[in-house]
Amino acid sequence: MLTGANSQYAIGSFDGKKFTPEAERLFSQYGRDYYAAQTFSNEPLGRRIEIGWWRTHTNQGATAFNQSMSIPMELKLKTTEKGIRLFREPVAELQNLRKDKLHIGQISLKAGKLNQLQHFSGDVAELKLLITPKSARNIQINVRGLVMNYNVATEEMVVDNVRAIVPLRDGKLVLRLFVDRTGLELFAQNGEIYMPINYNFDHNNLQYGISVSNGQAVLDQADLYTLKSIWSD
Repeated sequence: MLTGANSQYAIGSFDGKKFTPEAERLFSQYGRDYYAAQTFSNEPLGRRIEIGWWRTHTNQGATAFNQSMSIPMELKLKTTEKGIRLFREPVAELQNLRKDKLHIGQISLKAGKLNQLQHFSGDVAELKLLITPKSARNIQINVRGLVMNYNVATEEMVVDNVRAIVPLRDGKLVLRLFVDRTGLELFAQNGEIYMPINYNFDHNNLQYGISVSNGQAVLDQADLYTLKSIWSD
């Protein structure tokens, strides 16, 4: 795989001198202000790990730094109906940051029904959601006031005016979210789609929610974690 600073990539063969693309000008990253990602060579487990420069809006108040780096992600090539494509998955070591957990089993989601995420709150968090849209027209996930809207008919995810096509797989929507104070990193369909959204969250709003409109859906499973800082012991 050959990739550029804007995350556009090509897949092909390399004979030591020449790269011959088989598929090119591909994207798997659809976020905002994510640029010039770097990967590590000679990683002890043989993985290809990427960390991106993420232009978050941290230069406010008494903050001693400006902008951020993404969480570390393992890059994998997987076969899809369109051919071999790049997938990103959060590294397994991030599970060491998990603190409190809320598990939610299979429940029905209907318009006007009680918010099923109301008992979860967290400043820094990880959310794993498995959803079957069924007849619902839209699915909305509220992350501390930042609304994620999924249009079932068009298979489009919109977050703070950032858009990406997220195709359903076997009728399912698989989402994994990492919530920090200056942004949200969204992994959809097991890493097929990556959307880093720089967004300064209201520190007073720690609430989460999920709702549907015009029909019903099923929340097959949800695992919600509060996270500790990477800088703490």
